Amino acid sequence: MAPLVALVDTPSTPDRDTVLHVLHAVAIGNLRDDELPFNPTSAFADADRVRPADEDAVLRVLFEEDPDIDAVADVADAVALRWAAEAYRAAERHTASFLRWLHDPDPAVVTLAAALLVWFSPVPGLPGALAAVSCDTADARASANLALAHLSGHPGSDELGALTTGLASPDEMVRITAAIALARRQATTLPDAALTVLVHADAVAVSGAVEGWDRSLRGHVAVALRRLGL
Repeated sequence: MAPLVALVDTPSTPDRDTVLHVLHAVAIGNLRDDELPFNPTSAFADADRVRPADEDAVLRVLFEEDPDIDAVADVADAVALRWAAEAYRAAERHTASFLRWLHDPDPAVVTLAAALLVWFSPVPGLPGALAAVSCDTADARASANLALAHLSGHPGSDELGALTTGLASPDEMVRITAAIALARRQATTLPDAALTVLVHADAVAVSGAVEGWDRSLRGHVAVALRRLGL
């Protein structure tokens, strides 16, 4: 994990956003963002029962020319989960770097960093850093809004200010993601403007997705409306 982090940390690295995509894939695996908010303790509970002998057995089978999968069928899933847990925990040790990337001059890095960081919440300073992401690049601001949507608790003043400002953005994706975050974080005191944005997005079946996120924008809207009981 550290070499990938170092590459993204180095401004002269070509295609840093591609490296960040790889880092995300290694750290999060095949988990999709409909599993957010993520609880690693429960998700990786079965990983701790894996013994070194189980891992050795699975590795031997993987490298056989004619593998006998049945020989490790009872431990293969747990071993795979163990490896996923180790990758996640290795990435978790670098959240300070991920947080710095929210201030990166490359908006593609900011966009992907926001989508990655939310898997490790709570990260000290994350809400404020997400709120401070510039509105100048729509993808970055929209990704930060979706990350804010998946944090817990009522939004603080900085978060609320950023999301309220987002409702008036000229960019549709920023407006919709800001409304999604407000609906998920303060459903009982949702501004009328946010509800209007969500209802319109649902009516026109808004298309597309925010870079770094699995669920479509339409899917995020549907979840937000369900949170409101609509």
